[in-house]
Amino acid sequence: RKIEEVNKRFPSIDNLSTSSVTKEGLNKLLEYIKKGKTYCFIGSSGVGKSSLINKLLNRDMISTKEISD
Repeated sequence: RKIEEVNKRFPSIDNLSTSSVTKEGLNKLLEYIKKGKTYCFIGSSGVGKSSLINKLLNRDMISTKEISD
């Protein structure tokens, strides 16, 4: 439902749903990201944006805490 709301509000922006826990969508996101481009990761505090970026970088560049419920 949330993804549908985002797509409806921002129809011209690509939206990829991912999980750093299950790794769902991670390969699709890696294929999407191109060197020299800028990307935006949005989400509430504690949802795992930094954890996801660390997974994409394949190293812990950004300090993280436990993912919130």
